[in-house]
Amino acid sequence: MYKQVIDTVQAAIERIVAEDLPVPEKLRRIIRHQVHYLVAHIPLTQVFFSEIFSLPPLLSTIAPARKSLRLTVCGSLCIDL
Repeated sequence: MYKQVIDTVQAAIERIVAEDLPVPEKLRRIIRHQVHYLVAHIPLTQVFFSEIFSLPPLLSTIAPARKSLRLTVCGSLCIDL
């Protein structure tokens, strides 16, 4: 389940970043996707966030690494503003 959430969000961000759009629009779409995903999957995200700090060893390294990658991608978009 955790990998599914992480992979889904990461794939959407990568797809949005690859689109030929101005940077502000990319950031708006990333934020819109994040909010929509959280609202559309409330039970799943509640479990995800409540258990994120007690993941098995393999997943506990994947989640922070993917978060770091998302922050890097969004940060690089902000630099381009």
